[in-house]
Amino acid sequence: MKFPTFDMERMQSVWEHQIRYDLSESGVEALTLEEAARDPRELMRTKLGYAEGVGREATRALVASFHSGSGPEHVMLTTGTSEANFLTLMTLVSAGDEVVVVMPNYMQVHGIATGLGARVREVWLREERGWTIDLDALAAAVNAKTKLICVCTPNNPTAQALTRGEIGRIVEIADRHGAWILADEVYRGAELGSEESASFSGRGERIVVSGGLSKVYGLPGLRIGWLVAPPVEVESALRLKDYTTIAPATLSEQLAEIAPAPAASTPFAWSSRCGASPRCAIAAWPGTPRNCTPCSPWPIW
Repeated sequence: MKFPTFDMERMQSVWEHQIRYDLSESGVEALTLEEAARDPRELMRTKLGYAEGVGREATRALVASFHSGSGPEHVMLTTGTSEANFLTLMTLVSAGDEVVVVMPNYMQVHGIATGLGARVREVWLREERGWTIDLDALAAAVNAKTKLICVCTPNNPTAQALTRGEIGRIVEIADRHGAWILADEVYRGAELGSEESASFSGRGERIVVSGGLSKVYGLPGLRIGWLVAPPVEVESALRLKDYTTIAPATLSEQLAEIAPAPAASTPFAWSSRCGASPRCAIAAWPGTPRNCTPCSPWPIW
């Protein structure tokens, strides 16, 4: 097993903290600890012991609440969305399998599949189609050897979000060949309109949805992500996680229960006044102007 160099992350790691202006940031501006916590003094009383490997039930229930058809047993907390993607590919893909990646995509999934010895087939979103998915091309790429289909919706950098109908067709194509779907939905909730984009959650039995607090919530430094999947896949990923990060960071998980919580007393109350997504962190902040467009133009990698 040998993973190819992740060129984008290597370049970003070298230069990200050495430049004055970052024109390629992929999320909203990061919050301070004071902004993210209800009461920073409460954190001072937190015991810095090991967290539960799968994540606290309260945190998992919160994540499950915005993934249709899911409960805490379908959720595992991870160190960022990247670990969720990593664990999914590592538990589902073997050498000789085929993985279909809808491009452009976060090249982590492409690189991991290649490193595992799988054949990667690319299906591109194209400008002449208005960046919409070519379902016929996807159907032609998927076959009996396909173990996993990887999509990112809403897509970065095209901003194209799959419709419920398109998601249904993708699920049908996967089911026809017994393939799994990995839906990276880390940008779900960053929409500028009032309606949140459709999710793969609850649409089938072989679906893993990954996400996290990095892009929409402005909390990338917490390194909190999640995967939402059938309990059997959660258990498989958890067994592998024993070899990677073991458990979430204790303080990060405590803050994770605050940031997306729909309580009126929190800075992130789900009551958008500007017409943005119900989970838009900036739009829900008290005093934000009605014409606020924090996620526009759409971020790029």
